Amino acid sequence: MKIMKRIARILLVLAVMASLLAAGYFLRAYRMKSEPQTTEASTTEALATEAPTEPVLTVEELVGPWHLAEETNAIFDVFPGAMEFGSTMEIRSNGAIAWYIGADGGAGTYSVDGSVLHCELTNAMDNSPMTMDFTAKRQDGQLFLTTVYRDMELCWRWGEGEAGKR
Repeated sequence: MKIMKRIARILLVLAVMASLLAAGYFLRAYRMKSEPQTTEASTTEALATEAPTEPVLTVEELVGPWHLAEETNAIFDVFPGAMEFGSTMEIRSNGAIAWYIGADGGAGTYSVDGSVLHCELTNAMDNSPMTMDFTAKRQDGQLFLTTVYRDMELCWRWGEGEAGKR
């Protein structure tokens, strides 16, 4: 009889835990539907509508940490581990550059040509060589670097975290 009571209690605890997990899942799904959705194109569209200038880049203004101007659900779908590990890019004055979004990314060297940052990188996932070009745009005094990777336009902003330092 004691064993049956214990089994019943265990089953009750498991049922409560399953209910809580299901409620958490549905709450998360509800929050995602009710929050305003942003797209990776919104920053790009804003840059296009406010007539950004294409500045002549200097190494001094590129050096430092960069972060994605917008992280959207599309980023998390395309890049494995993006939610867990985040995203960052570091540009150094010695010509070195490294970036990652989740487990994807690369490291290598760069050169500056007008408003374009040309990069020769080694892919972090499979060690294959890759080249990337980042185009600089300035809007409201902030510098942005945009590039296309895996058919997705990425827009980076100088500084750490959401607000950046500039």
